[in-house]
Amino acid sequence: MSVDDALSAVSEWGAPIVSIAGGEPTIHPEIDKIINELIKRKYFVYCCTNALLLERQLQKIPPSKYFCWVVHLDGMEARHDESVARAGVFAKAVGGIRIALEKGYRVCTNTTVFNDVMSMTSDQCLNSLPIWE
Repeated sequence: MSVDDALSAVSEWGAPIVSIAGGEPTIHPEIDKIINELIKRKYFVYCCTNALLLERQLQKIPPSKYFCWVVHLDGMEARHDESVARAGVFAKAVGGIRIALEKGYRVCTNTTVFNDVMSMTSDQCLNSLPIWE
C-alpha cells in the first residue's frame, strides 16, 4: 500500500485513532512516512510490532503525544520465545522497549495470556519485565 493510499483510507474512515497492525508494519518501506504524516495530521497512531526492527524506526519517527509503539509479548522470556518459535526475540523486544522509553516514546504491550501465566497478577508480570532494571 502506498503512502497516499494509506492516508486516503484513514481519511475516508474519519476515525481519530489509527492502529497499524498485521504482519509486521515496520517492514513496510514507507511506514515512517505514513506514521509521520498521520501524526502531522493529529491522528492518534498505535503501531503494533514485534520490536525486532524497532531501533531502526526510532531514527525515522520522532516521539509524539500522538504516537505509541505497541509491542507484542506473549508472556515472559521462555513463553514468548516458544510462542514465536525463535530464541532471543523476547530479549530483543524488551531491549527495544527500553530504548524507546529512554528516547521518550510512549510504549504499550499487547500480550496474549495463556493458561500457564494466568496465575500471575498484572503487577507480578509487569514488575518482572527486565525493562525497569
